[in-house]
Amino acid sequence: MKNYQLEIKYCDNVKDTEKIILEDYWNLSSGQKPKEIARKHSITDADLKYLVKFQADVVAKGECSNCDNGFTIKVTSRADLAHKVGNAICVICFTEQLSLQKAERERIIAERVAEQKKEEEYFQTQEEIRKEKMAIAMEKETWLNLDDEGILILRQLYKTDDFYQLGRKNYYYGKFSNQMKLYLDLFDKLGLIHLQYRFDNPEKIQKVLLNNAVFPNLYLNKRTHNELSIHLKKNESTISPTAPVFRNTIVFDTIRVLEPHKTYLCGLRELPDGSMNLKITPADQIVKRAEELE
Repeated sequence: MKNYQLEIKYCDNVKDTEKIILEDYWNLSSGQKPKEIARKHSITDADLKYLVKFQADVVAKGECSNCDNGFTIKVTSRADLAHKVGNAICVICFTEQLSLQKAERERIIAERVAEQKKEEEYFQTQEEIRKEKMAIAMEKETWLNLDDEGILILRQLYKTDDFYQLGRKNYYYGKFSNQMKLYLDLFDKLGLIHLQYRFDNPEKIQKVLLNNAVFPNLYLNKRTHNELSIHLKKNESTISPTAPVFRNTIVFDTIRVLEPHKTYLCGLRELPDGSMNLKITPADQIVKRAEELE
């Protein structure tokens, strides 16, 4: 705080005894607190406040805290003096400060408006992409490219309308496992769902939008079943060394076709519950899916 001086202008009707009280009040170097001053002069705190407020006008004159220009500020109490003089600036600096504050507010508002516009354009573009790829999905019946496992997951997804819930409920896929993410990406590429990512974090999925027109078709017998996916449970009643370790009964709901002279990929995968899954898939179908994901 730079040096300052107080100028006290008493009202016309102020008494000499009241002037002495006011001089004691504004004499900050004495170290006396307002309550002590009131007791010293045998008056109440309310009487002292009245004198300070109505019986004199006080101004503080000093140097600007930003430059060497002078300032004159009206003060109404010690607390008011400490607040105003501690940050006192001249009219020129005050005007410049207001201009800077205004410019900063305008800059922040402009940035927010621009960011909001970008966000609106982002979601508008996402909506256009969603409509286009879902229309293509219906036209080309892209769900026919899915295997049985993909159809099952997609059915569950349409029923739950929440892919996080799907991951929690089904231990087979775990909590949003890598396999589940691969299927979600595949569904998105095929236009069966739309993965909407956050505007502020493009790597994080905000929500999954479903292509509801596809759902009824997932139960129609229009797909070409040229692959096998068989669930084998562990054989708990082995009675001979030649008995199979894993076995199960299966009923196919459609005709399965395995063509001669065609290359198939066979895989045996252990599931979390100790059972096995045997899958036989045409090699060209695997290649096709990989190309669709590129």
